Amino acid sequence: MMGPACPCLDALAPSSQFERTFLGADDLYGEASVAHCKTCGRDWLHYCLTYEAFTGSGRWFRGQVGAGADLSPRNVLLVLSHLPGYFAGGSFYGGQAHRRSGPAETREAPSAGPAFRALPLDRPMPASPGLPPALRDFAAEQDDGDPQFEPHVAACPDGTRWAFTTRRVEDGLSSVWVDRRLVTEIPGSAVHPCPFWSPDGRQLGLFVVHLEQERSAMILLPDLRGEGEIVYESALVDFPESPAWSPSGRSIAFLRTRAPRHEFTRTGEPEVTILDVATGEHFPACGAGEALGPLRWADARTLDVGGSPTGRRLEFFVPV
Repeated sequence: MMGPACPCLDALAPSSQFERTFLGADDLYGEASVAHCKTCGRDWLHYCLTYEAFTGSGRWFRGQVGAGADLSPRNVLLVLSHLPGYFAGGSFYGGQAHRRSGPAETREAPSAGPAFRALPLDRPMPASPGLPPALRDFAAEQDDGDPQFEPHVAACPDGTRWAFTTRRVEDGLSSVWVDRRLVTEIPGSAVHPCPFWSPDGRQLGLFVVHLEQERSAMILLPDLRGEGEIVYESALVDFPESPAWSPSGRSIAFLRTRAPRHEFTRTGEPEVTILDVATGEHFPACGAGEALGPLRWADARTLDVGGSPTGRRLEFFVPV
């Protein structure tokens, strides 16, 4: 008499049934992992893809693979397409889990419209804030005048506090201040910390572009101290422009490097990217190189971008 089938063979097997090893994300921002069944030891290739700008676009695929299979984020869709069958589900399929075969569907939700549109605007962007005189002298005392370092200044929405950056090349430190209080020091003489405020002024964000380590990260400091929460990381050099936090507090717009120019560099063309603060997921709002910044929210749904390769200001309408 045969025993019951392993729960992992059910399309609706709970996530607690597996131990996952994250493989990474592919060019579609889909996330791939290997799910190892705790009961029978089977290995499953799991791929999840969501277009945040489109409702009903979430989908996942899970197919059984052999132990030791050569898997990477770039070949998961090919592996799935050659399996005799695999499970699929998610909002793209109306929440119905089922078994299918052939290429995995990676297009946007069929009923979705554009997440944004870009319009040329003639009115200029507001000027970037400068430090008030009382803080200007203090900042100069903390900085040794490195010509390669451009200080970043961010005024709190209510105008009562100022975040700014300084650098001492001799000490190999880049510092972030709120008024006269030191918030954090970042080792390295080629670091660009770009501060920005939450719409309620209770949180300070730091977009850190580290040229020496060829990495970028976004960190949120709820109490303006400590290590903070890392909400975004990249192994590429992003564009050192201060992000813009949406009025609703839900999204952060920033300039992200989509891909390096070639295999020997970690820099590339920036693209306007929208980060979901709650989930850490992000999606592009335009193609690489189409917009250069700076970024400002005109209202809850409208993001102003300071310039494009044509020298004109752009306006994006994004979901909230």
